[in-house]
Amino acid sequence: MTVRHFILVLFLFLIYPAQGQESHVSPKIKIYIDFIDNCHTSAADYVLHLFERYDIVILGERDHRDTTQYDLIEQIVSDPRFIENVGHVMTEIGVYNMTEELDRIVNASYASFGEFDAALWDAYKNLDYTPLWENTNFYQYLCSIYRINRDLPTCRKIHISLLDMPFSWRQTAGMTHEQFRTFLQMWEQKDLIMANNTLTELYKLFEGTDTRKKALIVFNAPHSYAIDHGKRNNRYAGQIIMERFPERVANIMFNRTKKGSDELTQNGKWDAAFAACGNKSIGFDLAGTPFGEDDFDLHPRCLNGKYKYKEVYDGFIFYKPVEEWVFGLGIPHPADSDFEKELAWRDGSVWEGSPANSPAEIAEINDYYTKIKCFRIDSVSLKKIAKRINIYYKPGIRQGITK
Repeated sequence: MTVRHFILVLFLFLIYPAQGQESHVSPKIKIYIDFIDNCHTSAADYVLHLFERYDIVILGERDHRDTTQYDLIEQIVSDPRFIENVGHVMTEIGVYNMTEELDRIVNASYASFGEFDAALWDAYKNLDYTPLWENTNFYQYLCSIYRINRDLPTCRKIHISLLDMPFSWRQTAGMTHEQFRTFLQMWEQKDLIMANNTLTELYKLFEGTDTRKKALIVFNAPHSYAIDHGKRNNRYAGQIIMERFPERVANIMFNRTKKGSDELTQNGKWDAAFAACGNKSIGFDLAGTPFGEDDFDLHPRCLNGKYKYKEVYDGFIFYKPVEEWVFGLGIPHPADSDFEKELAWRDGSVWEGSPANSPAEIAEINDYYTKIKCFRIDSVSLKKIAKRINIYYKPGIRQGITK
């Protein structure tokens, strides 16, 4: 083969894909792709723009362990528009009675970050009614709030509220596993309790001296629904808040999986459409879109098929496909010997009802809670996800010929 012929063959190879290499897009997702292609509002900008229309925005987070969603939350709360016009973040994570202490810490001045970190760790040990809230992202979130506040004047610092059921490890000396299980029966009323705590904080905000009368609320997805629970005398926290402040609240959802990590919304149609569009990060109102007209199909299953997505949520944000989510467990603080024993007692005797007595058991418990472990969705689940997406969208193998 001459050099001239070789160059011609190489040119044709680059321009025309080999047989079977073309991308495949199912007609079933074309309507979604067309919408995504014409939507240019980033996820962060969408949330910030909502505050021009609403006083309260409820964000339904995905898996508690996912750190990437908190990257977006940090983008939002660090934005000058949020600082100037909103300035308040309320979270499901954290027991309500720790609100004042944690808010004071993230708003205080310290000589060094190390001093702040020591104060935060001392309070964080009592953040939750689990032995220790081990999801790395929330500790990072509190550090981020402090870093943002450090450079702000007092009147523009960000304030936080914790909304979960009140509990104090400082007042549990001698608590038995049975007594703790009795406390956990309050879980049946968790949404009502969180809603009441939220309303109390919102009334304080609306009647207080801060000129910023708006708040971002972060609930794990089910608590953010605007529909009936499906059980008698039990409603979701999002619904209660939205009914109390009609026309003043918007609730939005992250892209997420169903209860199983490899089960996709609309059996993969949504994820396939975003994959075909390069997984662009955007946000939009659900009403008037093909997404909003789809049947709601997330957990719990008793609600599936009863509502359209636009009836459950006002808006949707896509931020990173499932294969890019990063989960984090562990708080980066080696426990001192006293707290090692305390944590082992909380986990073993109180939480599990099985005391941890040996040094090896105590060490294993402390390693679980205080050593950072980062991981992604497992390879088996990822293969199932890819197989589901490929029903609707299969990219071309060579870069540059996929669409």
